[in-house]
Amino acid sequence: MQSKEERNMNICECNIPRYPISKPDIMPFMTLSDRFYETPGKDGITPRQLIKAYGLPIKKYDKKLKIAMIEAFGNETLGDDLDVFCDFFGIRKNTVNIHFPSGRNAKSNDEWIAESSLDVQWVNALCPEQELHAVFSYDGSFERMYEAVRYASEEIRADIVLMCFGTGEFLSQGEISAYFKNSKSVFVSAAGDTGGNVFFPASSSGVISVGGSTCEMSADGRMITRQRAWRYGGGGKSRYEQIPYFQKAFSPIESMSEGFRALPDVCFYAETNPGAFVYISKPSYDRDVTGGWTTSGGTSLAASCMCALCAHILLSEPLGLEKNRLLPYLYACAGASFYNEPQYYFDDVKTGSNGKYSAKIGWDFCTGLGSPVARQLILG
Repeated sequence: MQSKEERNMNICECNIPRYPISKPDIMPFMTLSDRFYETPGKDGITPRQLIKAYGLPIKKYDKKLKIAMIEAFGNETLGDDLDVFCDFFGIRKNTVNIHFPSGRNAKSNDEWIAESSLDVQWVNALCPEQELHAVFSYDGSFERMYEAVRYASEEIRADIVLMCFGTGEFLSQGEISAYFKNSKSVFVSAAGDTGGNVFFPASSSGVISVGGSTCEMSADGRMITRQRAWRYGGGGKSRYEQIPYFQKAFSPIESMSEGFRALPDVCFYAETNPGAFVYISKPSYDRDVTGGWTTSGGTSLAASCMCALCAHILLSEPLGLEKNRLLPYLYACAGASFYNEPQYYFDDVKTGSNGKYSAKIGWDFCTGLGSPVARQLILG
């Protein structure tokens, strides 16, 4: 059995790569408008488009969930930028509770400012009026990020924890994976943006892993084309995580993954061209911009969308669903032991590739079960 020092050393050895998964491109500032179809730039996806495309409800619930988003460094304008985003798109304003469990870092980081803005603005847009918490790690190291995750689950007692960060798998990850499986929180993780690679914590069987898909959408949210796998989405089989029971029972995942945890579980829109609109007022000297509207995509956007859908499902409580059963619930809806046809709960993504794996009929290493049909999963 490894000592605590040896386990910590193994964690420290997996420092590369550590990154926020979203990669935004800043666009010139555009003036605000409250017109229904108005957008803050020529190319970009709006909340109304994704709400319509995926069948997300627009409703007010009698209770609220605590949703915690794990970020790094800091974002001084996070709350103000959320207000601007909400004003423009006609979304009910919300407050972001900000936490620094390992202390506040005097340094800022452009990528993490973009990441935290994306997470907060889009989770709030797709499931408004929840209790939002942004938990900032001191830096982007895995040790500090995991510390922030535990703070969100244990101190805030978050119902859902969103994790848009990743590192390569490492031998001692089982202890952390066990924490995810035994926690009372639901964990949602981006699968990564490096095309068919596997990252942790997305590879944990206690985490909902979200890959990427893409399609063309009309201004009012109609899918003009069928969804296809996003070319950079993460996916594959874990090196260390054993296949969980809900995947082992789901033919033919076990044979495909050779007895290891397979990912992603689901997919959501992740395209970067066009990406989704995000507002960031802080100037970025590295990018030589004065701040304003940006577009962002990747599996960070996909995971934020799935986080919002998970909130809708838990608030609607289909069949008395408990939080720690949410991930198995997705597989049960799809068919429990094989992929049901016709399929009512997921849009089976059958075309496209993430660069390493190709999408196919049923479950695959690009898009998992497919793209959720929100209204069906919420109804149960």
